[in-house]
Amino acid sequence: MDSFRLYIQKRQRELGLSENQLAKRAGFKSSSGLNRFMNQETKDLKMSTFLRIAKALETPAEQLVLAYQGKDVGFDAEIKEDFYRCFMSALGRYFSPEELKEKARQVREKYGD
Repeated sequence: MDSFRLYIQKRQRELGLSENQLAKRAGFKSSSGLNRFMNQETKDLKMSTFLRIAKALETPAEQLVLAYQGKDVGFDAEIKEDFYRCFMSALGRYFSPEELKEKARQVREKYGD
């Protein structure tokens, strides 16, 4: 999954919208059109489509275009934290609390906070 799709899904969750609701709000006839756009499968990209989706997501169009280009739009820390939390939870099944704290220290030291 690329940063573009992640960005759209993040905003969709923040707004509490289903995929169908977002598609309708952005002017698509169905969620399949939105999915093609999110998967970057649309060959004829129009700025008006970006503007409609940005308006539906209540986000600046520039953010959406940056995400489409694969640029960081400020949600990497959130994704990294979710991954870290899941990773440490999985490790908790195999290590004692003391060992887990040490593993957490090692991961943070290697990859940063």
